[in-house]
Amino acid sequence: MDWKAEPKGTSIWRDFINQERTNIVHEYVHGTFQGEALRLLIEDGQGSTFTDIDADVYWPLLGGPFAGMDARDAAGEAIKWWELQIEEIDDLSRD
Repeated sequence: MDWKAEPKGTSIWRDFINQERTNIVHEYVHGTFQGEALRLLIEDGQGSTFTDIDADVYWPLLGGPFAGMDARDAAGEAIKWWELQIEEIDDLSRD
């Protein structure tokens, strides 16, 4: 398995798992919103209002190809990717 060779399905590795690992290990930061709430602008044709979205409801990634995606959804994709990698390793070890 060569994850650096860009086979299909490795963008979650390159653009989320590896990037977040690198940021945490080397920069001591992670790429998610860390505030208490987000302000959301709602326009309904008659005007606009702001409302707050609790950080427990939405925790967006701030940059990269997954920007705007809830970090928990990206983590779920990363877990699925790792499970497939482990299954492949298990399959290869049985041969």
